[in-house]
Amino acid sequence: MTEEALGLLHQAYFVATIGTFLFLVIVEGGQPDAPAPRGRWRHVLRNLGLLACTAVIVDGMALGFGFPSMLTDARGVLTPLALTAPAQFVVGFLVIDLYEYGFHRLAHRWRWLWLLHAVHHSDAELDASTGVRFHPLETAIDLVLLMALLVTLGLPLWVLLGRAIVQNPIDFLQHANLRFPEWIERRLGWLLVTPRMHRVHHSPVPALTDSNYGVLLSIWDRIFQTYTAPAGERPARYGLSNLTADSWQSLGGMLVTPLRARRFGML
Repeated sequence: MTEEALGLLHQAYFVATIGTFLFLVIVEGGQPDAPAPRGRWRHVLRNLGLLACTAVIVDGMALGFGFPSMLTDARGVLTPLALTAPAQFVVGFLVIDLYEYGFHRLAHRWRWLWLLHAVHHSDAELDASTGVRFHPLETAIDLVLLMALLVTLGLPLWVLLGRAIVQNPIDFLQHANLRFPEWIERRLGWLLVTPRMHRVHHSPVPALTDSNYGVLLSIWDRIFQTYTAPAGERPARYGLSNLTADSWQSLGGMLVTPLRARRFGML
């Protein structure tokens, strides 16, 4: 890919990510699916604060390990096939999505990884900012494994960037505190993880939390039998039963959740 094309891809990434987030945060204030919490903007800023911590750690780690240069001329399992750029993107998109499904499911199975992932699930006020609420260590682990996968396959870094242009806006939509038209679920649910489908995953009921692990494509949940159909417009509540107090919702509280939450048998 030429430098000019890569530059355009970066621009599209920032426009799609920041533009969608700002739009949804503004719209949520006027047409929420559920009553907006009294401290709505504090909630958004706390989640953005966690994102800032993640960005500092993960970006520093990526540059320190040299991930960009490592994947510039990556050669791996798929290199002998000499795939065209569109083919690389399609293959990379599917492989990454399957990987993310597997990593997400693993994050609900391994206790130490679940303690990190619980930061995302402890949000009782689901909105667009929940889409960026991930513990820095979870994101770092996810990134290292994902980079190892791309290097093994020989896929360039721009494939991940191109996928993020699609993934980030959909991620914000999945968590947004908005009521979506019924046709979205009916026409797109067979392929994509819709907002109603993902809301099931954020229910505090363990049987529902441990289902619908898909990130973008819903086909993995259907194939591996972890799909739960939405029973209504939205669950009665969100979050994790033992992590509802405000001390778990502050920036400091989210950062130390993996240590403090160890005392609970179930979250």
